[in-house]
Amino acid sequence: MKKRLIATSVIALGAFVGLTGCGQVPTKQNTPTQTPVANITSTGHTVRIDTKTGTQDSGIAQVTLLSPVGNLYQYAVPVSDGNIQDTLTVPWTGKTSVAVTDGSKMIENVDATVKGPALSEQQLDLLPSYLMDSNIPTVANQAHAIASSVDETEPARTKAVASATMQWVKRHIHATNQAQPARADQTLASGSGNQASRAALAIALLRADNIPSKAVQAQVMSHGLYSTSYAVDAWLNGKWTNIGTP
Repeated sequence: MKKRLIATSVIALGAFVGLTGCGQVPTKQNTPTQTPVANITSTGHTVRIDTKTGTQDSGIAQVTLLSPVGNLYQYAVPVSDGNIQDTLTVPWTGKTSVAVTDGSKMIENVDATVKGPALSEQQLDLLPSYLMDSNIPTVANQAHAIASSVDETEPARTKAVASATMQWVKRHIHATNQAQPARADQTLASGSGNQASRAALAIALLRADNIPSKAVQAQVMSHGLYSTSYAVDAWLNGKWTNIGTP
């Protein structure tokens, strides 16, 4: 049986956030407001983070969004010379706890309130997440390089880019054993990953090329034992299409 992975914890495989299953998706439109909260501001359906880590280091910070009813979403955000500056979409409406961490260090932990129109499923499946970090420059640059190698024009181009992306991951990212899935940028840098990590990278690359995509998992039996297989669905020609396992 196939099922879509939902937002749970970045430690669990369910951290493959596709966003349906994150909880209540906003269904009503509201007038956007702006509320200052420490070094984080909310405007419409987004939060803007502009803060410092206290060091001059660069790398990746983690931003965790948590709603009062327990909906969870996590982003990977670049840190440049100790500065964190990014605008993140919140996948629900209302009060949201925003926690920014750099390694084990808590940078911010405040509340913000977001309002705005509902996002479609396709919009949700374009968002970066902590594992599928399509917003990280190395991932985005690789996605654009793959897309630039495709000669087709629309309507065939999007499907061709999706196919080229899956083939690139299969050729360049070697299978390896991992206890936990890695972020897409880490898998790209190492050139290896387990099936979950490779699926996360493929989805991040597709989202960076503006192709809605999501991870699905299936229980498969081999030699009398069940294991989990991870595949990728992409929004192609107006419908969800399974484009395989990387």
